[in-house]
Amino acid sequence: MDQKTSLVIKNAHRVEEVRTPVESRAVLPLRTALVCRLVRRDFHLLTTKMLACARQRGYLGVVRRDLDQLETEVDLLEIRCHAIHPTTTPVIYAEVEVRLVSTDGARLFRLMRRFDEAYGCLYVARYAGRIDRDQQLAVLPPVLMAYAAVKCSALRLQRKTAQELADEHGIG
Repeated sequence: MDQKTSLVIKNAHRVEEVRTPVESRAVLPLRTALVCRLVRRDFHLLTTKMLACARQRGYLGVVRRDLDQLETEVDLLEIRCHAIHPTTTPVIYAEVEVRLVSTDGARLFRLMRRFDEAYGCLYVARYAGRIDRDQQLAVLPPVLMAYAAVKCSALRLQRKTAQELADEHGIG
């Protein structure tokens, strides 16, 4: 079975139900399994929620602040990754079609594409023997934490510290 045709894009039906005067569709060629999973699992849900909640007081300010932080982390990731290996992998892991229904959704789309391209450089570096798996994974936490913040603010989830989570679940 062709891997590209067997991908499930979660919440695609939700974004198709959105009525907006401005929309665009784009195909996102993805080089890494990690970013592919994030886009397939979260992208349509997040962009739909961003549009639906945009008129709530303070909502867009928080989301945009978190998108700014994600952009900063992607910028830093690009610098680190291109210093290790200047070119990304030409291999496309999957292509995902997305519907862009807002400017914030389009911004998230661009950031995810840049994240994927930068992380693809590390795949090339790893298979060229320049870095090992631990070094490849070591650059991810800041970007993933910034992405998690965008997800929390877009979905209006309460952010909790590790200690708060441990106390809530009776751990430790």
